[in-house]
Amino acid sequence: MLEFEDLSVILTPADLMQKHEPELWDLISTEVKPRTATTRQVLGDYFDSVWQPNVTMVDLDWERKREDGSAPFVGFTPDDVVRDLFVSIPAHFLKRGPGLLNHLRSFFWLIGPPAVMMQQRLVVEIVVGDMVDTFERLRYGLLRQDWKAVQKLDPAKFPQVYDSIGMSNIPDYIGGPLTTFLHGWPLLRDQKVSRMRSYVISNAPVWKTHSAFLAEYLLLAKREQIHSHLRTVLKPHSLETEQDNWGRIVNGGGVVMAAGYWW
Repeated sequence: MLEFEDLSVILTPADLMQKHEPELWDLISTEVKPRTATTRQVLGDYFDSVWQPNVTMVDLDWERKREDGSAPFVGFTPDDVVRDLFVSIPAHFLKRGPGLLNHLRSFFWLIGPPAVMMQQRLVVEIVVGDMVDTFERLRYGLLRQDWKAVQKLDPAKFPQVYDSIGMSNIPDYIGGPLTTFLHGWPLLRDQKVSRMRSYVISNAPVWKTHSAFLAEYLLLAKREQIHSHLRTVLKPHSLETEQDNWGRIVNGGGVVMAAGYWW
């Protein structure tokens, strides 16, 4: 039986594969049952011709700077993802069955009904545009001024300030968190209890510590200066994460700080 380590691919359960990708099912059930080099080659050729890689998982600039030329640093495997989903769910709630994706399906079977019940209370707003421009328009009431109501969705009732803002890694990819701080703080409801997440990712292989990264991009050498100038400090749990990653490097260059830091 082929494993994830053989092809770096998670196969769907048999019923889903027969329904959505019968060509692959025929290939597996008739031609590639033995676990051999030929089997891997046949399936590898199929995946190369039909499937596409998730390019968001690979940072090409970072990979060019790595010293050992090894495979892309992803940092987790599919079984890690499933494990993290179930970390707070008692085992007796889970449906039994073979295969990683069956376990993943059981997670959505469990959370599906509550999600439906929350449907009337949950609104997802997607705005396509530059982060700074969107933040500034939102701050001064210019983002939704020409938007029309669609059925029960009235943009005039959408929030203007937030208790928590979680940024993706893109705004901090080059230049650090300064832009996020300057344009994100005015959108927080309460400066004392609200929070914003800023990322330090593997874009800068020269940084050995978070403090060095912040000093370079904010031009503030001490945390006290960050607090006095930008009126922000790291949340306690982010301080713990920072200490855990202090000075850790990947292949001789770069801090391991892919997690978000809450300020």
